[in-house]
Amino acid sequence: MIERESVEITAPSRERTGVLSPGLAAVRAVDAFSRRKPLGAIGGAITLLLILVALLAPIISPYPPRETHGKFVYAPPQSAFYLGTDHVGRDVLSRLIHGARISLYVGLGSVLIGITAGFVVGVISTYIGGALDLAVQRVVDALMALPGLIIALAIIAVLGPSLNNVIIAIVVGMIAPVVRTVRSQVLSIKELDYVTAARAVGASPVAHHFPAHRTELFRYLPYSGYLLFGVRHHHRGLVELPRSGRTPRCTQLGCNVDQGGSRAHKNSAVGRYIPWPGYLHSSTGV
Repeated sequence: MIERESVEITAPSRERTGVLSPGLAAVRAVDAFSRRKPLGAIGGAITLLLILVALLAPIISPYPPRETHGKFVYAPPQSAFYLGTDHVGRDVLSRLIHGARISLYVGLGSVLIGITAGFVVGVISTYIGGALDLAVQRVVDALMALPGLIIALAIIAVLGPSLNNVIIAIVVGMIAPVVRTVRSQVLSIKELDYVTAARAVGASPVAHHFPAHRTELFRYLPYSGYLLFGVRHHHRGLVELPRSGRTPRCTQLGCNVDQGGSRAHKNSAVGRYIPWPGYLHSSTGV
């Protein structure tokens, strides 16, 4: 009787084939980026930390941001208030955490809407051309001729002070340069041979135009990152300027700096309060 030897066939390991698991590949990519651009890695880590803090604000915040403690006005850092309290006894740490959440909402909302709207308007108006393109470009010229802050203040004065109206004001201010840049790319791409061939076979504009211009969408992401955390300085003023007087209900990061600075000359204890909002502002600029 002939005995047959069994041969076990195993799949080649990832190490021998050179194929890495997604998790290991991501770790190596992050490590390579950190070695190549250490400052960028530090800034990315701080940004991710701030995003996590903003998303988990209701969980990690020691107190509600507007809760007052009358016996602890301008209290120094202690076990009950890790960063002290402000001029009405509100916990500074809780206000910073919730302020970062508001800034994240305004920044992400304005960036996503502004870039997407500018990209779509730029591609469609240029592809159609004619009177539509002419009208859109005249509006873009008018928006780019005026300072963005003036446009934002005018929009807030008409619509009223609110975070959603601030997002609208920022979107209107940033949509014009996006439309102008996308238009220049569409003009150079729409006459290429592969676009003509796609039209000849009946492909829709979505099939052959939008994929070709998606790189223009990605090139605005670094600019959007600056806007995301740069908007923290401006949206407080846009919300508060149209109102008469200041309100203690303001929880934005800019309000924390403004309230501390405006009272520094009246009370020496404010010196314990001022640095923390400023440190958070500075960390987002790394």
